[in-house]
Amino acid sequence: MSSSDLTVQALEKRIMVETGPISRTEAEAWMQSDDLQILGLVVQAFVDYGDLERIEPRLDMQVVYDFLLKYYERCIREDPQCEWADRRYVVGDHIVPWYHGAPETGDEPRQEFLTRVKQLLARLYLDGDEDVRDAIVCGTIEHILEQPRWREFFKDWCDDPILRGAYDYAMEWAAKPEEPEA
Repeated sequence: MSSSDLTVQALEKRIMVETGPISRTEAEAWMQSDDLQILGLVVQAFVDYGDLERIEPRLDMQVVYDFLLKYYERCIREDPQCEWADRRYVVGDHIVPWYHGAPETGDEPRQEFLTRVKQLLARLYLDGDEDVRDAIVCGTIEHILEQPRWREFFKDWCDDPILRGAYDYAMEWAAKPEEPEA
């Protein structure tokens, strides 16, 4: 199946129903699609469900990270309302675990990815309208900063007067002590 013949339904069948290996060439073609539904389906299958190992030969994680940045940016900007692509708030549910699950040291490619995500969020925040800004702070940054080790990582946002407001607002929420369960 060529990428020009690709439909969401065909891709859904290929990666969610069929089993067996998927060629790297095929996966990379899907990842280059302009269709946000197709990109969302790829994220669901390969990242969320952990099916990256089905791709042979394996994708380099840098390729995966570049793809995710493209996907996250489009979802935050466009706020798609379709079956497979994620709404801008839901993207935070994808981003936060990358930070919370990151090792304290090592894994330089992942650390670089997290830096690039932070830069992407800053750029989108500065360029975005109120809805984009709200989704970035409330859907993502607040939850990343729940882990104290990430507060210093994002502290450079305080150097910009606009980003400082976002950081301070996120910290108000992130630093609240948990209330005991009743």
